[in-house]
Amino acid sequence: MAQQQGLLLQQLQGELQKLQLREAGHVIDNQFKLQLEKMRTEAQVAAAEINTKAQNLAERMAFVEDLAHKFLDQAHEVGMAAHDAATDRQAATQDQAHQAGLAAQQQAAAQQQQPSEPAD
Repeated sequence: MAQQQGLLLQQLQGELQKLQLREAGHVIDNQFKLQLEKMRTEAQVAAAEINTKAQNLAERMAFVEDLAHKFLDQAHEVGMAAHDAATDRQAATQDQAHQAGLAAQQQAAAQQQQPSEPAD
């Protein structure tokens, strides 16, 4: 009977060791799953930060491009205003020259129509 109890004790101890190993395996599995989930979360956070930085850069680039377009538009408007002013000055000068030419023609015509007085 002592021998049977010894065998039973050995079997129970073997079963206990199996259960303890299985339980330790479950603990390790759970720790691994927890660690893996933590790594996934950190990767998602890192990806979100990268996307945010990329969006910020894209927003800055869009702002700079918009500003450059505005500067170009303003420069174009200034150039067009300068061109218009030069054209207006040229037209005014031509108009004055034309008016002076007409006045000279009228004066010459008026002088030709006046009878010349005989000299004594």
